[in-house]
Amino acid sequence: MKIFTFNFKGVSSDEYGLYASIPDEPFNTRKRKSHKKIDFRDGVYDFENDVHDPQTLEMECFWKKPINRHDIREMALWLTGKDRLIRDFEPDKHYNATVYNRSELITFINRWDGNEMPNGKFRLTWYCADPFAYSEQTTTPISSEETDIDYRGTASTPTLIRLINNTDQPIRNITVTALSLI
Repeated sequence: MKIFTFNFKGVSSDEYGLYASIPDEPFNTRKRKSHKKIDFRDGVYDFENDVHDPQTLEMECFWKKPINRHDIREMALWLTGKDRLIRDFEPDKHYNATVYNRSELITFINRWDGNEMPNGKFRLTWYCADPFAYSEQTTTPISSEETDIDYRGTASTPTLIRLINNTDQPIRNITVTALSLI
């Protein structure tokens, strides 16, 4: 099982001595059922769209360094709200996520006996309303007649190509070709 740290709200879980592992990694989200029953007809009308349900990401968390109750309270506050979630084994991707089951963390804190090193693990479930991993916006300078634009996210997002002419000469004969459509 892979052990890793994660970044949320620009803060690494390593600052709290918090590490995680992934019990089950979803690599694809479930397609949303989009069909309609029509009276007096057999079956259903299937809209056959490419829309996906929200995704949840599970992490089993544990501490690797001594902490105190104050640190845990700070960490619980850090894990509130919605922000970018970046896992250190995929630093070029992020999810827009919020912790879905803070109650498990609160229960874990309440069971803790106050020792410097909490034993045991707790599960964090991250809810991603938009279920895909995103890549940062990139700038690709055109340096030759053919330039590949690299997008590493998994979301089916439109590509914005903005050409900026940094010379006093006009731009001519530009062709943009999509090699594949998502």
